[in-house]
Amino acid sequence: MRRIARTLELSLATHSRSANDAMREQRHTQLESLPGLVGRRLALGVDGLTANHRRTATTALSGLSMIVGGLRYIGNGAFVSVYKKGDEVVKVYRHTADLDEAARQEHMRSRAEMCDRLQGYLGTMVAAQTLSVEQHPLGDYRVVLARQPYVRGGSLDFFTSNTRSLNKAEVAEYFERQAEGKSQIMRLVEATFAGHDESGEVPDLNGWDNNRLVGPGELIRLIDAEPISEAEHPEVHGLILDQAAILADFVEAA
Repeated sequence: MRRIARTLELSLATHSRSANDAMREQRHTQLESLPGLVGRRLALGVDGLTANHRRTATTALSGLSMIVGGLRYIGNGAFVSVYKKGDEVVKVYRHTADLDEAARQEHMRSRAEMCDRLQGYLGTMVAAQTLSVEQHPLGDYRVVLARQPYVRGGSLDFFTSNTRSLNKAEVAEYFERQAEGKSQIMRLVEATFAGHDESGEVPDLNGWDNNRLVGPGELIRLIDAEPISEAEHPEVHGLILDQAAILADFVEAA
């Protein structure tokens, strides 16, 4: 049961809107190289189910995660899978299962430092999170986990994920109903360029469902607390810089 849950977690990430062709190719190579004919066929079958019937696979992982770990599967980003337990969100850094313990500890420390730097730019506009190295909630192996309070509210996606296509109507409608909308977005833009200049890190404007609209004032809360590093992900980093410039131009013209 735990093995199937782990396979579903990885396959859902591979076939999500947050993934790219390189991630899919890497996952296919991993599956083809799994030892044992039965285990390999099982994993390939689960992956095929996920690719063709994502909703069914999501329902299956939600059920398994509740049975195994008391968690509700929410979704995934490019690097983490996200679960909810009560009022807490638990994020699993999937690839850290394949690291040795020293590398996991270093990954945890480096991510915590990155989150601290982003919070220095955005304060409470970004959701705070704590990181630790623990047993995976669905398995008997160790991973880096992040925990943060669950942020309730609607979402505002600035762009179609992994593109420079601004959701103009959605952003403009937000401006119309929220007097602070333009200043909220410009604060994110300014943090993007400041982070790039000072540390080569930018907030993840590109992520799907990264921005929640909180409270009656619908203030933006960035729930992805980890910035994107130019050294680690130069293509996504460059995309986000372009997105920030597009947002700035749109705000100025609105």
